[in-house]
Amino acid sequence: MKKMNNLFALLLALCLSFSLAIPCLAASAEGNNISITEAASQSVEPIAASVPTEYRNLSSQSYSAELVDLAATKSSLTLYYFTTGTGEINLSLDLLRSGTTEKTKRVLKVYLYERTSTGTWKDSGKSVSVTFYGTGLSTTKSFTSLDANKFYYLKFKNESSTKSGDRMDISGDILVTE
Repeated sequence: MKKMNNLFALLLALCLSFSLAIPCLAASAEGNNISITEAASQSVEPIAASVPTEYRNLSSQSYSAELVDLAATKSSLTLYYFTTGTGEINLSLDLLRSGTTEKTKRVLKVYLYERTSTGTWKDSGKSVSVTFYGTGLSTTKSFTSLDANKFYYLKFKNESSTKSGDRMDISGDILVTE
């Protein structure tokens, strides 16, 4: 009888171990679900965690991306750096709240970075902010008086509340043109 109890306890321990291991195998290896996707290919691109190394000329091709669940205080970079023949970079933003259904203030700030003559990147000192309270907002923003001979990239930062439990994520579609 004692051997039967030990065998039964061993079987229960194995079942518990396997039931805990199955969700671990199904979990994604990615740390978070923030991503930028290119509309042209509709394939998920990895989040740009560092300065972009690929180039796109906005005079010949726009850049379309999707921002997915960008959490408060987190940021994401464009996958490309750009040139503009007109001296302008225009943004069409279709933003949605995510994380919670409450009508609370969300703030997305877009920073413009430029390449210096030495090849390093620096904050250009230019930024635009978008604030919305409802379910979402469609708006346009622009960076003007840019040097057509310089390279630029964009950083999108969620500057919404960081209070515990607020869940002020922002999602949306972004179109970058000149």
